[in-house]
Amino acid sequence: MKGELLSMPEELVDNICQFLEVEDLLCLRSTCRNIKDKSYHQFATRFFCAREFLVTHGSLQGLIDISKDKKFGPCMREVIINTGTFPPSEIQDIDGEPIDTSTIPGTEELFDVEERSEERELLSAKLRKERRRTYAKLMHEQHTLRKQSIDVAMLAEAFRNLPNLDTIQISDEPIKRRRKPWGASEIRRKIGTLPTTIGDRSPWDRDSIPHHKKMATRVLAVVLSAIAASEVKLKVFKCFARISLDIPLPKTPKHRSLSYIPSRTLSESHFELLKPFLNNLKSIQIMGEDDTQLDWLERIIPDCVNVEKLFIRGRNNIKRLRSFLTSRHTFPALRALTLSDIVTSAADLFSLLSNYTSTLESLHIKNSKIYDGPFAELLKRLQRLPQLRHVTLTNNRVEIASVYESHSWVWSEESEEFRMLANTRPKTELVVRASSEEEMGQKLRAVMH
Repeated sequence: MKGELLSMPEELVDNICQFLEVEDLLCLRSTCRNIKDKSYHQFATRFFCAREFLVTHGSLQGLIDISKDKKFGPCMREVIINTGTFPPSEIQDIDGEPIDTSTIPGTEELFDVEERSEERELLSAKLRKERRRTYAKLMHEQHTLRKQSIDVAMLAEAFRNLPNLDTIQISDEPIKRRRKPWGASEIRRKIGTLPTTIGDRSPWDRDSIPHHKKMATRVLAVVLSAIAASEVKLKVFKCFARISLDIPLPKTPKHRSLSYIPSRTLSESHFELLKPFLNNLKSIQIMGEDDTQLDWLERIIPDCVNVEKLFIRGRNNIKRLRSFLTSRHTFPALRALTLSDIVTSAADLFSLLSNYTSTLESLHIKNSKIYDGPFAELLKRLQRLPQLRHVTLTNNRVEIASVYESHSWVWSEESEEFRMLANTRPKTELVVRASSEEEMGQKLRAVMH
């Protein structure tokens, strides 16, 4: 069997590897050099199609090295930039526990000493001092990258080297998960903890939240500037970070910046250079939990003329969203709209949708609450949208007031959902998901006429 596997052509080994779990693929690659070489494509596709990085010198250098690799670089299609940072207010939280003697040469023999021994206490104190020194260096490193716009240059170099890059995402999700950003594990080994984001913080943490919000905005500025410098042609732009670009920007890189973003990183003239990139976009996915987090989107909307898919996640009322989406003819080619975690009235929702009557084909509303007015009226209005073919409502938080008789409901056991098919227009369907057939049945019986 071993000989048969080794004699298989690379295409067949690649086909086998695509059905393996990640752990099994890694085990197979560790058997011999022959199999390792033949499974390179699946390995590169699984591990380098979408990778996450930090705005640190080591992480960005790792991205550059990957982009220059002839096998891994072409496989990377999505780059995720995490807003992880090192707030000055948290340096006092760096401790000597847990003990990792590998960071202090010559102390390996103290690893198994008793927890309360004097040697362990001395080692913990020494480790705490070393970790805080390293934490301060990382703080200074990020400051230097920002002040001298080195982060922009490094990111632009990587973008230029990635021939198949079509998606960029900015994320402020906590880093404490299995697949961490590039370089995060090394940072944890050195300082005993991971960089933090605003996703780690409590809303009442007034010491570090301002720092995290500024860092997220800097990351947006760095990414936009790197896109402009590299002239990369993207199709998808995702921004799931709490960003507020309500700061004065200099007119050109030569003007003095009055904010925490250097003029060389982002200025008004950079938005002119971004127009080709914005014109090429097909999909935008953003998060907006308050009004200020939508300010930066207003700057780029007029140039996003070819966007076909729009995803917006937020906890705010939809009036702010509707106000600038309907203030001008925005997203004239919009075909699919997804709204998540939105609280809105049926009237405001339809007012927004009516701006895209000639193009909108798909509507997905999830984790949202629709109030103020009969839901049946909204559904009737949706039927009048000439191009709308598919509507999906997911999560029990979507409140349905009533339905109308011109539709029939069909329960699908495979997807565990009710499908409502229009009798008058078979191409139009509304999908409503519930936790069980019994629960949805009770709701429907209560509201159907």
